[in-house]
Amino acid sequence: MKNTKPPLLLFIFISVSLEALWVSVTGDNVGAYRPTDDIAVDCGSNSSSPVGGRNWIGDAADRSDYSPIEKTHSSTAAEASSSSPSISGAVPYLTARLSRSEFAYTFHVTAGPKFVRLHFFPLDYLNFSRVDSFFSVEAAGYTLLRNFSASLFSDKTSSPSFHKEFCLSVGEDQILNITFSPTPGNSDAYAFVNGIEVVSMPESLYYNTVVDSEGVKLAGQQTPFTFRTTDALEAVKRLNVGGQFVSPARDTGMYRTWEADDEYVTSSDIGVLPVNTTIQLNYGEQVPNYTAPDPVYTTARTMGMDKRINLSYKLTWSVEVDTNFYYLVRLHFCEFQIEINKPLDRVFRIFINSQLVEGHADVIEWSGKGVPVYRDFAVALYDSQKKRTNLSVALGARPDGYTLYSDAILNGLEIFKISNPDESLAGLNPDPVPNKRQPPPGPPQSSKAPSSLSKAVKIAIVAGGTSGFTILSLLAFFLYRRRNRANDSIKYWVVPDHHVSVVSDES
Repeated sequence: MKNTKPPLLLFIFISVSLEALWVSVTGDNVGAYRPTDDIAVDCGSNSSSPVGGRNWIGDAADRSDYSPIEKTHSSTAAEASSSSPSISGAVPYLTARLSRSEFAYTFHVTAGPKFVRLHFFPLDYLNFSRVDSFFSVEAAGYTLLRNFSASLFSDKTSSPSFHKEFCLSVGEDQILNITFSPTPGNSDAYAFVNGIEVVSMPESLYYNTVVDSEGVKLAGQQTPFTFRTTDALEAVKRLNVGGQFVSPARDTGMYRTWEADDEYVTSSDIGVLPVNTTIQLNYGEQVPNYTAPDPVYTTARTMGMDKRINLSYKLTWSVEVDTNFYYLVRLHFCEFQIEINKPLDRVFRIFINSQLVEGHADVIEWSGKGVPVYRDFAVALYDSQKKRTNLSVALGARPDGYTLYSDAILNGLEIFKISNPDESLAGLNPDPVPNKRQPPPGPPQSSKAPSSLSKAVKIAIVAGGTSGFTILSLLAFFLYRRRNRANDSIKYWVVPDHHVSVVSDES
């Protein structure tokens, strides 16, 4: 079994004498979808700011279309104070809307499903203490947050700034109200928000599983799981498996954030990172080109070339989630390695929380070569003793006789919390972090950095083995992944038209 903590020095072995080329992956499907409603509100700002090709509109400007509606007219617009000059330009985290009374925003939009993203940067604003932010948020008849503490969440996740993303359906009245209410019973409690996004999504993007009368496979149960088109979802995690961070500007027109998966791989063996940036992806009606960015389908994580090792473990990802909810788990696949060409070449098993949900996963059989496809599953996570628990996704290899290569592949992972019968998505606040002091003001982060320095050096080239994947090997990418690297240009070492496999140098 490989040690997942590689040394700082990597030894690179190249099995062929070809010159490696530095290729910039731009993603052909960037902007593949144009949302009907594309609203970005810079809360507390009195001006508009163009950021990443979008115009963030200040809600404090004269005659702003997005000024909040208040019962007591007591909300306050405040700036995020910081001695760091690097905070400039970090819209929407430069300003905030705060109030110890209820306030609401009204958006006139088209009917149908929407992304609603709420941005938070918990700091001391004027006379509003960072630790007193306890509030609830309601929208489209659903409770998104209840008694929510942005400071506790920030401390728990080590995210100075963050956003919460929800999927909601707007009715035929074409009005979306988002209401912020301080938690009652606490005179110091207040509600605040730094930014709000409302973005249309294709009706078939996430709610297409609802149309399927058969529902989706529910882990550990024979009866499929179904939910309504009017149910609300919260995007808990979205991972570009085996690849790099994909910023909102590089999504397919809906401004989603795709994190690198390094920090969520929990198996003793971290697998192999194949890359193929030259393959022509073929999207279809079932999986349109806005489903995920191209980089999600041109990178992956597999188990590797050693069948003996592959049969001894499961390649596993783990994400912490709230208990007492159902979750929708979407797995993205695309076969791009040149060895995999026909059914039975690579067949594997899929487990959700240790429950077998697919015993014969054959991506070529599902879609073909270079054709993106995804599979949806559901899992119920109920535990009256815990606030949070881990949701795991694991892939297991099949032995000889079932498949040519005892291997497995995953390209992308999305996890959504599904609203409960009380029409709520609200979980409980995390416990305070011991000895946690308020961090000094500094430049906010709009999303989690792609990876930490502790996992920076982990990959090297491995030549093709005699037991299966006998193909060109090449040197790896990601020698040092910096914590705040969210560059819009995603680059890999590749050889055009050839398969690339990279693994830990201790494989």
